Order: sequence, then structure tokens, then C-alpha cells
Amino acid sequence: DLAGKVKLFTIRPDETANLSLDISQRAKEHKVTAFSMNAVSVKEGQGVIPDCNDIAEVGMTVSFISSFNQFATFVNAMERSRPVVFIDKFNINRNQTDMSGHGSNIGLTVFLKK
Repeated sequence: DLAGKVKLFTIRPDETANLSLDISQRAKEHKVTAFSMNAVSVKEGQGVIPDCNDIAEVGMTVSFISSFNQFATFVNAMERSRPVVFIDKFNINRNQTDMSGHGSNIGLTVFLKK
């Protein structure tokens, strides 16, 4: 049914704290270091999806240090999660001195059921 499918792709407003905890837990599981995440907020100028009064976009940024393999498995885990977490953009700053840890920033979007 449609309501069940929408539930797979959205979170309720009271679930945003749990989402932050879930992403932090995935970071620990994939052994990324120096993990930080900004506060969850409705995306400026994009918070309302046209012709969809019940859903808004919520954006956040996560930053961490990891190897390329850790980065890939962490991103894969987030993309396979429920609710769905969309990766909008990312950048990786290669460590020039050794290849063990690279700085990464990822822009994420989730959909909020109002």
C-alpha cells in the first residue's frame, strides 16, 4: 500500500534525533574517526516539495576521517538504511602525508513526513 511505501522513505518529526543516533552508530561500526554531524534542519529554500504538502526535505552534513574503503562502506550503509538517506554531494580531501585517513564531508537529505 502507498502509506507503507511512503513510510520507508520518510521519518516523522519526532524521529530526527533517532536518525542522528543511527548515522553516528553506523560511523562507529565502519570505524570512521573524527565524526561530526550538524543539526538536522529543513533545507533552506527546498524544504517544501511542490505538490506534496505532507513531505519536506531535511538536510544535514556529516564530516569524518576514513580510508577510501571505509568511506565507501559507510556511504553504502547509509544509502541502504531505512528511512532512505540520500547522498546529495560529497568531497574527499586526500591526506598528502599518508594514505590511512582522508577528510570527508557528505551532504545528506532525508524526507520528513509532516
